[in-house]
Amino acid sequence: MKKKSKIPDRRSRHGREMFLLLLSGVLLFQWGKIDAFAAAKEIKTVNIRVTSKLEVGSKLPDIKLETTTVSDGEVAVDASGGKYSVSEAEWTDKSSNELKAAEEPQMKVTLEPEDVSEDYFVSSYKKANVKISGGTFVSARRDGDELVVTLREMPGGMKKAWDRRNGKSRITHPVITKCSFTEEKRKFTASPRPVRFSIIFIHI
Repeated sequence: MKKKSKIPDRRSRHGREMFLLLLSGVLLFQWGKIDAFAAAKEIKTVNIRVTSKLEVGSKLPDIKLETTTVSDGEVAVDASGGKYSVSEAEWTDKSSNELKAAEEPQMKVTLEPEDVSEDYFVSSYKKANVKISGGTFVSARRDGDELVVTLREMPGGMKKAWDRRNGKSRITHPVITKCSFTEEKRKFTASPRPVRFSIIFIHI
């Protein structure tokens, strides 16, 4: 006696077809993301510009975005690169109400790519790859598609000569190399040339 062949359940067959269709859609979507990311280019250098009119005694204001126009006591930050823009900026420390002399307040700037399918940030950046005008580099790390840069702002009221070659502040002082004396008062004048002294011995 022959056994009857089992007829596949239509429901189970329909379920398998839906599963395969869904799996194909997921694979195609992931492949499209991988292909788009492979075609994108990494942003190798980041440029940030800080415009400040902070003076000693000023309070830390809200930071203006994507502008270079500021009034007294204001601070603005913008990105000079066309592949990304500043989406957020905030002070990391607001412990002091007023800016003290020689103080460089720290801020956190968030950069957002204009089109992540064309340009993207790498996981981290070194100091040499982050150019900051009006501030000094602290750190830079990627958060999702965005890049978070921490920097120290240099208030416009501070009188410093900034050595951009090695990233260190350089303060120059006049050196007294020549002195002239009179009967009424002593005069000290700075001169770039060293003073030569001659001693004459007279034999009696």
